[in-house]
Amino acid sequence: MKKKNIYILLIILLNSFFYYTYANDLSIKTNIDWWEFDKVIEVNLISNNKNAKIFYYIDWEWRIDNQIEYKTPIIIKKDTILNYYAFLDARNSTLIEEKKYKFNYPENFNISYKDNKINIINKNWTTINIWYWKIEADNINYEIYKNTFIKNNNKYILDYKAKEQEKIIFISPDNKVKIQYKIPKQNIIVKEIKKIEINEKTKLTNYTDTINPKNTEINKDNNKIIVNQINSFNSKNETKNIEKNNFDINKNLKSSIIDTNNDKNNIKFIYVIVLVFLLWIIYKIILILDKKWIIKLK
Repeated sequence: MKKKNIYILLIILLNSFFYYTYANDLSIKTNIDWWEFDKVIEVNLISNNKNAKIFYYIDWEWRIDNQIEYKTPIIIKKDTILNYYAFLDARNSTLIEEKKYKFNYPENFNISYKDNKINIINKNWTTINIWYWKIEADNINYEIYKNTFIKNNNKYILDYKAKEQEKIIFISPDNKVKIQYKIPKQNIIVKEIKKIEINEKTKLTNYTDTINPKNTEINKDNNKIIVNQINSFNSKNETKNIEKNNFDINKNLKSSIIDTNNDKNNIKFIYVIVLVFLLWIIYKIILILDKKWIIKLK
């Protein structure tokens, strides 16, 4: 009986020893330590026991209902506090560990638009991974879903048919960096103005001027015809006022109206003059003939 009790005690001691050793061997670690990042990261949680389950939660206090079982790498895009632990059974789990990840995305990008293509140009000194950056415009919300590296002064190109003055925005994964570009109006060169229409009844005709602005708008402003010239290099508006013979719209609108009836009246007046002239010639001829007949009769 004593031997049996000794065997049982020995077995309990051995089990306790192996359990203690086994429990203290269970551990967990990450592939990425704390750091400040300029790109999206993938965090792997690794346990030394392949049978252990791994759980994690992000940015909130731990509770059973908000923890997530780790299956695939965790994609982290913004400032995050990551908590995690490994669990084997009720008596064997690791302590909850914590990692803090901070992000500082680069801002030195240029945007251009040409030939129905959006160009994102990297002006940073180093190669930048724009994975999970977004490109937004009126009819597009495009997220870059794979590792995409742009070297210094190289560009990422996206096909997109945009409108004049449409705004294109390049947004970092944490939505803190937003680089904007507004598509300008088409470059118009106004070489000759033959007719400027002010309204349905009023027109200014036969005026010629040579202008070479980057962008040109023709407007009616008070009593002048105005050609707005927009210089895209210094973003200042330059205005050229064009007037013909001190043309005053408000004071003399009627004089600028093209009236087809006046043309008809002028033609009629010419016909009358020609007719009177012909009648005068006929009258002179008759007088001459009358004189000849009188001489003959005498």
